[in-house]
Amino acid sequence: MPSAAQRAEDCLVIIWISGPTGSGKSTLAGLMGGTGYRVIREELPRDLFQAFRRDPAQHCASLQEAIILSRATQWRIAAGRKNVVFDRSVDEDIAIFCKMHHERGLLDYSAYARLRFLAENIIADLPKPDLVIYLSPRLDVLTNRVIDVGHPRLIVDNLERQVALYEEWFRGRNGAAIRIDNSACDRRTLKSLFRLAAEHHS
Repeated sequence: MPSAAQRAEDCLVIIWISGPTGSGKSTLAGLMGGTGYRVIREELPRDLFQAFRRDPAQHCASLQEAIILSRATQWRIAAGRKNVVFDRSVDEDIAIFCKMHHERGLLDYSAYARLRFLAENIIADLPKPDLVIYLSPRLDVLTNRVIDVGHPRLIVDNLERQVALYEEWFRGRNGAAIRIDNSACDRRTLKSLFRLAAEHHS
């Protein structure tokens, strides 16, 4: 059976859509999914996420592991698809979210090291992106979005640190990448643009 990395050679385009919570990644990924891209996203057990909301320190490690493994599982079943878009990457999971949770005391050293080991092994079997699309709206816009959606207070309170880690991560990347400040671009506008593009293409 070919490895995930070997299967990546059969894909035409691999895109990562990256950015902090509330930046619009999932919206953009969903719209790209409507144009034929296979979307790789985290699939979380609802009960685990609710448990994390109630007791972040107790369930943080389990939640982060589930997120990382869900991306790997989604990639394994994407074999044969010519265009694949990742709604956030495992690289971001470990370099930003696990690091942030470790800094905040939600992951002890042992749990953090175990998650890094898991992520590094999975990353070795995942494709390198042909393009990274980094969505980076202003912090005030992000804050309003995550509050409106109802994200846990933990996410809101740590949003500024999350953005700082994203900036550090993006500056350190090599390869093709574009940064988009979509502060003034809402979901309705994006949908309209994709609809117009599809009509033009047809």
